[in-house]
Formats: sequence, structure tokens, C-alpha cells
Amino acid sequence: MPDNALIKLIYQSAVEQGSFLELLEMINQKDAVSLDEKDLLAHFDQANAILEQMAQLQHKQTVAESVFNHLRTGIVLLDIDLNVVFANQPAETLLADAQGFEIQSDALFVHDRDLQTVLLNALADWNNGQARQSETLFIDSAEQQHIAVLSPITDVVGLLAMRIPSSAVAALFISYGSNDQSLRLEQLEKLYGLTRVEADVTCRIAAGQTIDEIAEARSSKSQTIRTYLKAIFSKTGTRRQADLVALVLKAPLQTSRTTGLLGVEGEDRFVDSAKRHIAYRVYGSATGTPIVICHPSLSCRLCVPVDFTDNDAKKVRIIVPDRAGIGQSSGPLYESITDFNDDLLAIVAAERLEQVRLVGVAAGGAFALGFAAQHPSAVLDVLLMESFAPGVDERSIKGAPGYFKWLPPLVRRFPGVGEKLLNIMSKEFARDWEGTLEHVSTLFNARDAAVLIEDGIREHALAQGAENTRHGVQGFVRDMLLVHNPWPFELCDVQVTCHLAYGAADPVAEAYADELRERLPDVDSRLYAGEGFAGMVYLRFFEIIRDVRWI
Repeated sequence: MPDNALIKLIYQSAVEQGSFLELLEMINQKDAVSLDEKDLLAHFDQANAILEQMAQLQHKQTVAESVFNHLRTGIVLLDIDLNVVFANQPAETLLADAQGFEIQSDALFVHDRDLQTVLLNALADWNNGQARQSETLFIDSAEQQHIAVLSPITDVVGLLAMRIPSSAVAALFISYGSNDQSLRLEQLEKLYGLTRVEADVTCRIAAGQTIDEIAEARSSKSQTIRTYLKAIFSKTGTRRQADLVALVLKAPLQTSRTTGLLGVEGEDRFVDSAKRHIAYRVYGSATGTPIVICHPSLSCRLCVPVDFTDNDAKKVRIIVPDRAGIGQSSGPLYESITDFNDDLLAIVAAERLEQVRLVGVAAGGAFALGFAAQHPSAVLDVLLMESFAPGVDERSIKGAPGYFKWLPPLVRRFPGVGEKLLNIMSKEFARDWEGTLEHVSTLFNARDAAVLIEDGIREHALAQGAENTRHGVQGFVRDMLLVHNPWPFELCDVQVTCHLAYGAADPVAEAYADELRERLPDVDSRLYAGEGFAGMVYLRFFEIIRDVRWI
């Protein structure tokens, strides 16, 4: 039977931030004979049940606010009296520079009294359940004119993956004008089946151009633009230009909520493998060197370096898949590391590639090596950045960071308990991404901990973690269980050339590198002294791929 202190800590970990670290250490310190996994699981099940509902609600709220703060569309939720219930950062920035509109004391102040009356009447009608069309308005700033649409909250609640405050009556969507990156032609083409010309006309209307202005810009006739407009109305199910503008301003929420999230341009793509629907993101040039990044466990298709320059983008074609149950990829979850192989083969086929170069970062190294072992003809070579390795007893290594000292031994000794504990850890992330990132970073070596909370990297890491658990924590948990248990292939089966990039920032990373060097048939290695996985993938990625002569 587990002792009372351990039982108390199991339940405490479900409600108190950071307790799971203490719990992890306590379980590992117990004598194996004194612990019964069945008894532990019963208490973990009850603790998880306590946590589940709150975690789901708070996760949706946290993810939504994190993403909405990076959309190029301003979003303001208003109550019946024009009080601001919620505003994302783009909206606050735009309204601070607007002429005739401003946020004062948490209320939207409209200088034009007639317009204010129109908006208040619309809010009152929607609050009373009356049918009324969206209101279109123009907001001037020092540099340009922005088009905005005020819609009833009932029309947009399905688009906002967050807990909507009960006082919210309407949502105000504000465009950033003709240069708005969220109004991408590709989005409209895919979402509504528009032709490229129809998508262009739609974007121009949403940017505030008149039919005559669009005709002049396209060297066409106004009647021709009206003909296009009729087709656009038919395909989008709208009847007037104001409705079309409203539809376009909401388009970024209907396609990918992470578009433009990190300031690195990428395109989300999807493919069906034999068992699941797989999402992946493509960065860089279609003619660049094809590189597939197998991301760390608590990451996703947003895992790209932050030093992604325009010059670098011309040289590479980086493809980052979401693994099963992570981000926008569906289940079923993997039963084995090599289940990933069919998904990656489907992506390679969809991209019309014959061979790719693979990058495996930390736990992602297991998936990269598993693919290379079974499909060597599809792989040119493999780059392993601080990759995990099988057959290493992390707990016995002096100076091992907390993560390696506690987690791998636990999931090998008590796989069921390990899964439950990882659920609690992941749900703590869902409750408070910022606080938990700072807290959990102490599990890693000092270099990785410093990089992960560095300005610029923090937002990167938070966005990846939020997107990783978009549908819950099961995908992340399964990832961890697979990489910390025996791998279903032998390292000697990997016949392609492997490049090791390691920094020896902690002794476990060094032990992994030693194991890989010894057991991989064709391997070379480079030491980036004092560096960890975070610095390698986020800050020194292009330096490292130059060192291995990929570009």
C-alpha cells in the first residue's frame, strides 16, 4: 500500500502547481517492493478526475488567448454597453493609434455620436435575440484605413475556441488593411473553393477597396468585378459586401488558428495516411533542400528556428509533422515509435519527394532513427540534435538534471503511473503555460532552462506547447512513454549516415551521444560546447546544418 504522505501528494498534485515534481521524486525514492502500481493507479485516477473538467476549460481559454494575441486580426468582445470584455494585443495596439475610436477605462469610446448610437442599438437588439445583420465600419489610423465588422456573439462563438464571458454580446473584428497577412489568398481558395482571381477580389473588398478601385487595380472593368462578386457571393453563402467582409475577417480563425503565430511564414498542409489524418507545416522554398524536423515531445509543427532569415528561407524546404494526437493530427495514438513511419511516408509522397534529410531533436531523434532504419532509401542522412538514445540508465549518471533523474526510470518501472503523472504535468501546463514553463524549465540543464525563458524563445515555446495539447495531453504522454521504453529497432539497423550535434550541457546528453556514437554504424559528431537542445534548434539551427554541409 502507498503511504499516507504519497497518497496526499497525489491529490495535491492535481490542484497545486509544481507538486508533480515533488511527487515524481517521492515515487522514485520509494522501495519497489513497497509500491503496488494498481493501488497507485486507483488514486491517480481519482486525482485526474478532479482535475479533468477544470483543465479542459482553462486549456481552451489559455490556448485561445495565446493564439489570438498573435493573429493579425484585431478582436474585441463587447457587452451591451460597449464595455470591453476581451481584447487581443493587435486590437489594443490598433485602437491606441486610431482616430475616433479608443479604449478608455475598459470601454470602447466612439467619438462619432451617431455611430455610437448605431452600435449601441445593434448590441441591444442582439442582446434581446433580435435578428440583425453585422455592422461594417471604418477605423482611420495615422497610416491607413482599417475595415472592421461588428457581429453578434452567436455568429462567432463557434470560431472562438475559448470560454466566452456571459456578458459578451458582440465581437468586433478589425482588419490590418490591404497588407494583412492573415487574408491570404490560399486560405480563401481552400476554405470556399474560390479561384485565385475571386480570392484576390475578396481580399481587396475586405481591405476596403470599392468595385471601381478593384477594377482599376486589376486593369479590368467594373462590370467584370461585379460578375466575379456574384460568383463569390454564391460560393461563400453571402448576399452583400458587408457580409463578405465579415466572413473574410473571421477566415483566419476558421482555417489555422496558428497562422503567422511565430513570425515565421509557413503553410499548414494535411494528408491522410493509412490510419490517421496528419497535419504538417512547410517553411522556406519549394526548391530548397528538403529537411524534415522530428520535433521534441512537448512541441509540434511550429518547431522551427527563430533565426529564420529570408536568405535561409530560399535554401531550405523545412517540413515539420505533428505526430499522432498532437496539434492538428488525429489519432489513433502510436503503439510503437515506428508507427510514425507510415505517416511520414504519406507526407513525402504528398510533397513529391524521393528523399529527405531528417532532423531529430531530443525525443524526436527516436522517430527520425526509426524511419531511417526501416526506410533507408527515402533518407539521405540524419542530423541528431541532443537526441535521446536507448539503453542508457539516466538515473545512475552523476549530475543528471531532474527530468532524466526521475522521469525515464518512472515510466520504465511503473508505465501506468508514469502516464498518469505526465497527464497531471501536462494539465498543469494547460492551466498556466507561463508559470509552468518557468517552473518546469528547472528540470533541464541550466543552458536549456535559460534559453526556454529568454525573450523571443519564451513565446515560441509557449505557442508550441499550447498547440501540442490542442486536443488534450494524450499524444504528448504517449510520445514520452514510447521514447523512454525499449525502442522497436536496433541502432545497428540504421545504415544511413548520422550526424551528432551535442553540447554536453549536462552529463545525460553526453551519455546519449556516447551511446549513439558507439552503436550507429555510420556516424560523425560535433561538439557545440555548453549548448542544449533548445539553443541548437532555436538559435543555432542554420549554423549546424551548414556544418554538416546541407546548405
